[in-house]
Amino acid sequence: IQGQWQDRGEEVEDTHGRGEDDVAHADASRCIEDVCRPRFVRPEPGSVARRLRGQMRDSVDGTVLVQPSSQARRIENVSRDLHESGRVRLPVGAAMDQGEHLGVTIDEAAAQVVTDKAVRPRHQDPRHVLLTPIAPRILAGMTTRPRNPTREVRIGDIAIGGTHPVAVQSMAATKTQDIQATTRQVRLLQDAGADIIRIAVDSRKDTDALIQIAQIAERPLSVDLQEHYRLAEVIAPHVQKIRYNPGHLYHHEPQRAIRDKVAFLADIAANNDCAIRIGVNCGSVDPDKVDLFPADDSIGPMLASALEHCEMLDDQGFTRYCVSLKDSDPNKVIEANKRFAAQRPEVPLHLGVTEAGLPPDGVIKTRIAFEQLLSAGIGDTIRVSLTLPFDDKSDEVTAGRQILDDIAAGRFRSVPEYRPEGINIISCPSCSRVENEAFIDLAHKVRDVTEYAKMHSITIAVMGCRVNGPGETDDADIGMWCAPTFVNLKRGEELIGRFGYEEVLDVLKTEVDRLITTSP
Repeated sequence: IQGQWQDRGEEVEDTHGRGEDDVAHADASRCIEDVCRPRFVRPEPGSVARRLRGQMRDSVDGTVLVQPSSQARRIENVSRDLHESGRVRLPVGAAMDQGEHLGVTIDEAAAQVVTDKAVRPRHQDPRHVLLTPIAPRILAGMTTRPRNPTREVRIGDIAIGGTHPVAVQSMAATKTQDIQATTRQVRLLQDAGADIIRIAVDSRKDTDALIQIAQIAERPLSVDLQEHYRLAEVIAPHVQKIRYNPGHLYHHEPQRAIRDKVAFLADIAANNDCAIRIGVNCGSVDPDKVDLFPADDSIGPMLASALEHCEMLDDQGFTRYCVSLKDSDPNKVIEANKRFAAQRPEVPLHLGVTEAGLPPDGVIKTRIAFEQLLSAGIGDTIRVSLTLPFDDKSDEVTAGRQILDDIAAGRFRSVPEYRPEGINIISCPSCSRVENEAFIDLAHKVRDVTEYAKMHSITIAVMGCRVNGPGETDDADIGMWCAPTFVNLKRGEELIGRFGYEEVLDVLKTEVDRLITTSP
């Protein structure tokens, strides 16, 4: 058998006169070479190729779909043999062995294993595979609607909305006052291709640091105002966008009307050539809106708050704004954004699943929400929120780009609705509000120590700060929000106690065991 690898240009040796095992390797090589070409599947009768093709269940427009639990593993086994024999120098894709529950295209599965475009895990532990655990399925007949006709909103040297491409953004997770660490993170995000970079401020020391950091930034900066909305006046001349949370405007100067505070922000933004994002978050919704809806309706208050603040900005004659409605449940993200887009189709939307958690699960949650919304024409900019070590924060941008590329190419996961099975860990992506960087290690340890309970339907929320932590752990079975030296452990809204970062893990296991024994 003579031939060449299309992507690697390596010659496959003549197998004449060789043993049965060598012939099988060559036959497998041809099989994988074939399936790497989406529109070119030769009907040659090699044994491995014949078994693979004989079990294919569909072929649409040159894309071959296979059953995941058998064929995906067969490709992995074949590629591992080739790798060990020295014929393929690329590492076997660790992500392939997680394909039990979802479909996978043979073309992409093989391409991941044997081409230079293979998805390589960052760590040996397959749980740390950043991108989707397996190649997304290409759905036959899947179409996407045209983008909503949103208005253009300029942010520095880029624009979102209108006919502009969907922008990818991320957020610095380091303490803003640590100028060296935050500058390094900004550079990492820039190098990864971030269109917009967000940095949080909550004090004058933060704004002083951000002013210095802004001098090296090559991409537009978005300042994330926390509880002190007046800091916008100090930092606006140095950034290109102001993000505020309607639920946080109550914390500072509570005697001042919310409408006056919004007018102040609109005036500051207009005078400093800044855009605005109204950032509504499930864990810190406007308290006045919460009381207007039933306790089991978390979307209604978010939607009402976003629409009210749009009206306030409109009344000020300020229309250079976008909106985000975020929840840790992708189903709620989908519903909230669809309902908002139906009422205000002209307003650009920033999409994201807040506290999506650790990869790969966090990427999967986010992908599902983005696929459902972007394919419906909803969404103008995205952020993938993952709990990652500081040096890996740029992986958020990488994941966002891959999701956009897959959607544009028609590669979707065949999951109509996200229904989490087993343990569900929600964790925030970290930002400058985090008061102890040990929070990130804690989130990973929580996953490790609860591995034994992975088949049980338990939600654990791990939050890194006092701003969103208390509210966003209320709906979890077990909540943990982290202070500088201890962790607040909760059972729903009830505080169990405060424990050290290492001590809390033993108490957590006790709570998990209690839930397992008491659940129906």
